[in-house]
Amino acid sequence: MDNRTHLSTDDLILFMDRELDPAQTAEAEKHLLLCAECGTRLQALQKGSAAHHRYHEQILKPTLQVPETTWPRLKPKPRHNWTLWWAAAALAATLAVVWTYFPLRTEPSAQEVLEKAEAATESPRRELVFTTGPYRFARPALLETATSDARVQHIQALFVQADYSWANPLSARSFAAWRNQHLRDKRDFVTAIHEENGRSFYRIRTRTDSGILHSASLMLEAATYHPTKASFEFQGENLIEVAEQTSPPPPSKPQEAQSVAPPKPVETAATPEDELRVFAALDAIGADAEEPIDVTLDPAHHSVLVTGMGMPPDRRKQIEAALASLPNTIVRFSSSPAVLPDREADSTAASPSDTAFRQKLQDKAGGARQLQTLTDNALDISNALFAQSHALLVLAQQFPPPVESALTPASASTLLALRQRHLGAMSYALRRLQDQLRPLLADDVMITGNQQPAPWQTQAAQLYESTRNLDRLLSRLLAGTYDAPAGETMVKELPDDLSKLDSLVLASSK
Repeated sequence: MDNRTHLSTDDLILFMDRELDPAQTAEAEKHLLLCAECGTRLQALQKGSAAHHRYHEQILKPTLQVPETTWPRLKPKPRHNWTLWWAAAALAATLAVVWTYFPLRTEPSAQEVLEKAEAATESPRRELVFTTGPYRFARPALLETATSDARVQHIQALFVQADYSWANPLSARSFAAWRNQHLRDKRDFVTAIHEENGRSFYRIRTRTDSGILHSASLMLEAATYHPTKASFEFQGENLIEVAEQTSPPPPSKPQEAQSVAPPKPVETAATPEDELRVFAALDAIGADAEEPIDVTLDPAHHSVLVTGMGMPPDRRKQIEAALASLPNTIVRFSSSPAVLPDREADSTAASPSDTAFRQKLQDKAGGARQLQTLTDNALDISNALFAQSHALLVLAQQFPPPVESALTPASASTLLALRQRHLGAMSYALRRLQDQLRPLLADDVMITGNQQPAPWQTQAAQLYESTRNLDRLLSRLLAGTYDAPAGETMVKELPDDLSKLDSLVLASSK
């Protein structure tokens, strides 16, 4: 068997009958883990086996059953009736052959197995062994401290991005939490495995086309529902396998009489990947756009500094918990008032408000109360739009083209997802803002779509400037003081500013 080709029907039948040797069984299991088509064919064979068993037990067997009463005296039958007996015998032989190749399988659903596994008490473990390609390492079953190993940090980042528990990956509860989240088009496969020593297992595998984690499987003891092995297929990565450590760790050598100075700890410098993991963790709890949080590498690149001011205690604890497992990360909060991003106030000298022009705005809005509601909603949306553009600008400043080009494929994918999330939020806020301002606009906003191609970092700076200009215009038009000519000018400029920002968001989203 070759993992690059599909398993034949004979191979699948032999695998179902547990007639492959151990090496072939292991190879078939690995192939079924990676190949959705063969997994679907295996399930079809199992369902056919169960259907035949029901036919055999409920229909065929009762019709062929020998009655317990005394047989009556046989009377001569016409010769042609022997044909029916031969047909019945042939049918029975055929069904016997089919039954040989299609044994009964009554595996429960993935949901049933996981519910029982979640309800079972998890027994303690010493260590977990991770294997991916040629790399192999062990770590505690329940992780409480971070590691400085770059390869382990990379694997940790994959689990964090997939929203799969890195602290306890070999757990039915962790598997169920990932499976039950917003996965589109998820497909479950359950296989019963019976070993020669009498032990039985369930293997649950879930595949999905959404997210960075495309496939995950969990092996459970059928008797106790204790997880013993898991495997993970991340986009663009080698297969990652996790198993519990079965053999005890080697005994430590007796300490020599003369004490030896311990080696000096090697400090691992913080990298852009560390910084990106912080941004991703903050984004997961919605704490990187509209809150006073700053993320930077310190000048010496010893760590990633996360600072914030004026944060409520509960929110501080939530952010600290989200960042607790990330390496090279220092969180510092201050009780000082929050400093918002620079939203320059209009410096034009205020003049007495022109009541006639204000009345004109009220008439367009439908009255004074409606204008006040429009003002409050529009300024709130503009503030959210400005915060998203500021968050996108921070990403552009922290990850300029030279830094971005040096990222690993997984980190580059994380950065792209963050950018798209901010752009999506900006596009949504812009549509809401246009709907709120529609009574004040003479015509619908037209998207020009003639923006020149540019690096996304340059586009992020342009978006920030355009959003800031629009925010200043709205603040003055809806909450400032001015004369009628200035008001007419701002109303005329508003559609152009909205159109320009809309075009920039569209160009940046491509």
